[in-house]
Amino acid sequence: MRQIILVLVAAGMVAASATSNLTLSQGGTMVCRPGGACIQTTTETYNRCVDLALRRGQNLSKGDRHNFDLFVYACVAGRVRG
Repeated sequence: MRQIILVLVAAGMVAASATSNLTLSQGGTMVCRPGGACIQTTTETYNRCVDLALRRGQNLSKGDRHNFDLFVYACVAGRVRG
């Protein structure tokens, strides 16, 4: 029983510290799409793609976050024209 509680606490800590599926790593320039594939980019490119997503009507609400992440990843990959 004690081991189960420790596992649940550990899982809760991991879930609490998890960030969005699309993250710009703190030490580098990696952008990862939902599902795992990552692309190296610059901070300027990432910011330009986020701005473009917002201008095109994407938003950061919980219900639309997945679409936002996919759009930014596609933009960073060069599949979206700005």
